[in-house]
Amino acid sequence: MRYRPDVDGLRAIAVLPVIFFHAGLDAWSGGFVGVDVFFVISGYLITSLILAEKLEGRFSILTFYERRARRILPVLFCVMLVCLPFAWFWMLPYEMENFSRSILAVVFFVSNILFWRQTGYFATDAALEPLLHTWSLAVEEQYYFFFPLAFLACWRLGLRWVIGLIVLAGLASFAVAYWGATNRPDATFYLLPTRGWELLVGATIALVYQQYRDRSAKWAAGQSINQVLSFLGVALIGYAVFRFDGNIPFPGPYALVPTLGAALIILASSPEVVIGRVLSHPWIVKVGLISYSAYLWHQPLFAFARLRSVTEPSEVVFLCLAISSIVLAYFSWRYVERPFRDAQRITRKGVLVFVLLASAFMIAVAIAGIYTKGFTKRFPREFVELAVSPSDRGAYVVARHTELRKALGFSNAGKKKLAVIGDSYSEDFVNMIGETGAFRNYEIRTHYIHTKCQLYVGPEDEAQAASKVNRQACRENDEERLRRLVKDADVLIFAASWKDWSVRRLPQTFQNLNIAADKAVFVVGAKNFGSINLRRYIDVDIETRKKLRNVVSEQFLQTNELLPSFVRQGEFIDIHKIVCGAKARDCPVFTDEGKLISHDGGHLTKDGAIFVGKKIFSQSALSQFN
Repeated sequence: MRYRPDVDGLRAIAVLPVIFFHAGLDAWSGGFVGVDVFFVISGYLITSLILAEKLEGRFSILTFYERRARRILPVLFCVMLVCLPFAWFWMLPYEMENFSRSILAVVFFVSNILFWRQTGYFATDAALEPLLHTWSLAVEEQYYFFFPLAFLACWRLGLRWVIGLIVLAGLASFAVAYWGATNRPDATFYLLPTRGWELLVGATIALVYQQYRDRSAKWAAGQSINQVLSFLGVALIGYAVFRFDGNIPFPGPYALVPTLGAALIILASSPEVVIGRVLSHPWIVKVGLISYSAYLWHQPLFAFARLRSVTEPSEVVFLCLAISSIVLAYFSWRYVERPFRDAQRITRKGVLVFVLLASAFMIAVAIAGIYTKGFTKRFPREFVELAVSPSDRGAYVVARHTELRKALGFSNAGKKKLAVIGDSYSEDFVNMIGETGAFRNYEIRTHYIHTKCQLYVGPEDEAQAASKVNRQACRENDEERLRRLVKDADVLIFAASWKDWSVRRLPQTFQNLNIAADKAVFVVGAKNFGSINLRRYIDVDIETRKKLRNVVSEQFLQTNELLPSFVRQGEFIDIHKIVCGAKARDCPVFTDEGKLISHDGGHLTKDGAIFVGKKIFSQSALSQFN
């Protein structure tokens, strides 16, 4: 197989945008598409290698997997090992437990499945996962497990049949990705069935090159067309890197842009064209050679920096860390990757022993971390009680609200009826009711509207105000049930994390819901307790906790101040004024007993629901229902 330095140069073009994207640099908002470029490159190179060896009659499936192990595992285990002490000293118990799960998933190449179940790629907390980026390695290794076996099984049919079947499989994968990008975005982003087509694009290029090699030679000789196509390929990748962001449905049709860009460069690049010469520049090739190591190092560096900092690190810090990832990549490439890839220096048996021992060690660490709930004995007992995992927090927030919305409507039990309507802040409100015993003689029903959709009923398509990836879910909101609850309830409470656009349309929403003039209506303002970083409170005594206050979001304050003027039917309940003070730009972090009010600055803990609930149901118009 002929070595192509321009393809190594293309690796550099792939890895740098990913690094800058994970650094949070706004200009590189679509840098995540570098992974798509990697997929095309991998599909092309692996298929070319298998095909060349198969035609020469020397392909061995055992040797293939050995090469993959030499290439992937040593530096991967090296990075994971370096992560361990930082995780031990800097991670909270639930973070350490999640990290342990990710270690286990990485060892078995199923981290894409873990992160699919655990967090969205573009979610805020995803940036705190040191091994988040290994999802793409899992996709590739799953592909490499199945592809050679399927390739060998189809080989006897002939190369044309192989090409046809691969194209068919790629189209099927793309069709699923097209549907899933808007209907099942997280699964579509992470899983092989919706990512496989990108690898198969690269595989198709390799096979077509071989099948039509005479025509390929003539094609390669056509410098003018290749100049145009290679520039077009770079333009497509550049457009995706700088114009895409996390709000587009991906990987659906949008993924065609960087994928076809990479394909065009592989097809048209050569020493005779400008792009080929640029990509073959020694310095760009060197970055490409260490791109795998750079990819592995950058995310742990960024994640631990975020974990350690009270606030988001500056761009300068991230740029320094990005440079550090390149430096570390050079050393791990030279002293880990290269030696292990040299069969003369490290035998097959040596690789096998290393992989087994490293895997056993990592599995043992992971199981210990999971079993001990993140090595909780590292921290004082009082702090462990404070540092509740996001899953447990979320379970508390949603439980009551979810149970109450199971019914289609109210019963005819003779009780007065209360409907609580809104997003996750309405879930908080239901918890305040439950913890304080308010509305005790009322039959309560709830209706959930996702915060990304906002509380709006009218002729406009509210889904258009949501990001593209969430629009379908917004359109599926059960407006018929909402109208029925509004009609039947004696008391209506609307609670949400309001946005300016939905606030301004609040009178229109009420009008379109046909709310009777004599119905008791309450609009609850949003709440915000500032940025919560539990690490700040590890060594803080209870008396000091009681005095701590956080500056709240300016955007929140502006929206909250806007709300009263648009509440033209019913009464406005200003949580911020009641809990934090009429003119306050900050809010308490802990209750009067030193208990945490909110884990994330917005949603209430159980203690927070009691604390805020008591104030709301004694110091507002809602006191009549206490």
